[in-house]
Amino acid sequence: RRAPAAAPATDTAPPPPADAPAVEPEPAAPRKPRSRRKPAAEPVAEAVPSALEPGPAPEPAPEPEPQQPIAPPEPPAHARITLRGAPVFEPGRNSTDAHAQRLARWLDDDGALRLPDADALVRLLDELDGRVDVDDGVWALLARRGDLQQRIDHLSALYPQGLDTVDLPAAAELRACQREGAFYAACVGSCALADDTALQPQRQLALAWQLVQRHFGAQRLALQAPAETVADWAALLGTLPALEATAADVLIIDARTGLPPLGALPATPWLWLLAPPALLDDPAAAAWLEALDRTATGAVAAWQANGDERALAPLLLRRRFADVAEQWPAWSVHEQPVSPSEDEAAQLDSLLVGMREGLARWQRSGFLSDSDQLALLRQRRACEQLARAAAAGALVPAVQRALAEGAQRVLVFTADAELVVPLTEVLQGEYLPAQALPAGDEADAALRLWRDADGPRVLVLADDGDGPRIATHPHRPVVILLDGATDETLRHARLARVRVPRGEREVPVHVLRVPGWPGLPAAPTRALLRGAELAAWLKALQAALQTDAIAP
Repeated sequence: RRAPAAAPATDTAPPPPADAPAVEPEPAAPRKPRSRRKPAAEPVAEAVPSALEPGPAPEPAPEPEPQQPIAPPEPPAHARITLRGAPVFEPGRNSTDAHAQRLARWLDDDGALRLPDADALVRLLDELDGRVDVDDGVWALLARRGDLQQRIDHLSALYPQGLDTVDLPAAAELRACQREGAFYAACVGSCALADDTALQPQRQLALAWQLVQRHFGAQRLALQAPAETVADWAALLGTLPALEATAADVLIIDARTGLPPLGALPATPWLWLLAPPALLDDPAAAAWLEALDRTATGAVAAWQANGDERALAPLLLRRRFADVAEQWPAWSVHEQPVSPSEDEAAQLDSLLVGMREGLARWQRSGFLSDSDQLALLRQRRACEQLARAAAAGALVPAVQRALAEGAQRVLVFTADAELVVPLTEVLQGEYLPAQALPAGDEADAALRLWRDADGPRVLVLADDGDGPRIATHPHRPVVILLDGATDETLRHARLARVRVPRGEREVPVHVLRVPGWPGLPAAPTRALLRGAELAAWLKALQAALQTDAIAP
């Protein structure tokens, strides 16, 4: 048998005697936490307790209460057409499948209604054949859309022969593309013009202002522009515009130097933003164009989506001069008056008297001897030499003026090859950078020297039907015609030799001419004329001598 196990030893003290006083029990000493660190052979940095001791375990998140499904809002009793940027159809409880079928052809790819004007909305409501509420904003938007077509129809009826028949003061000397810009602004209402500077878009807006005044009843004009340009605008518009847009019919914002901060735009019927040609490179361009889109065309979103500038056509007119340059003439011919000396004027009077006497004999008898014809030809050539001498005296100021205005290449044409070198020496004597164009094989080398020279250069040359063409690239030249003022055939032959940079139009051509001196027909290249050719020349000479001045 096993012995009974001994009772385990305890540290409990024996109970006190019954008559001993009561003793408060001592509080139990706090239990020292057991260290988890192992003794290290080398001292280490004390660890951050929060990094070593795990924090209390997070309490589990309460399970979410199951959500009750939200019932969709009940549609209104009646269908409605409202604005969400563009007009949209919102069905009502009275809508049917038939409504959806009829609406299909009115919807665009984004689900908006294709409504060009208020009349289209009326037709849609008739098709739906039921009560459809239409917000006031929809009617206002469609009225603005209709304004565009109505303005186009109105101006087209007033000018059935085209824009060239517009006789308003601001239309003077404007090309067809500039008139088109004015009609665009007058019809669209709110838009931006960002044409090249050469197209003078400010003149287009001046014509647009006169159009809306005369044909659409506009009266009040406001302008937001740099202070230094207000005087120029007033002269161009023919009136002093208000500087506040309050109650204005037309507001012009001149932003050619950069777009201003976009604020709230006034609700004027016409708002024209004159912008720089590089408008679309400005980060603020999209916001400005969006603000101008008062008919919700969606043009800006379409442009941003596909990058095609043509999508902005309802809001923006932006053209390069090169695209419409053919509407400008290649040359701009101007007559520069020349003052002859008293002796030159007296010699001319004497020559004209002799020519009139010879013509009178021919008119009386219908007969002209070879001697009389030869005398007339010599007198005609003498008149030409006098005119050339008078023009030569004005050549130096003409060249100086062209160079002072910034011309880098100047060409001086003369019909007399013997004058090329003397004229060049006269110009050089006045410290002008002139050189003569020699004839023959030396011409090409001289042209290269003239073309490639640094700084402005002047070239003096004679008429030569077989001579080389003269390229001025990259410079826009100035052409001076010393003689042949009224000989259009000679002028065309001279200008045909000049090759200007591509896209340059209205290159200046200065014709030196004595005012009041008759423009005599060119003398024949042969010694004598016969038959019909002689009769035609005599009639042209007679007409010239009976006219004080003939257009060059």
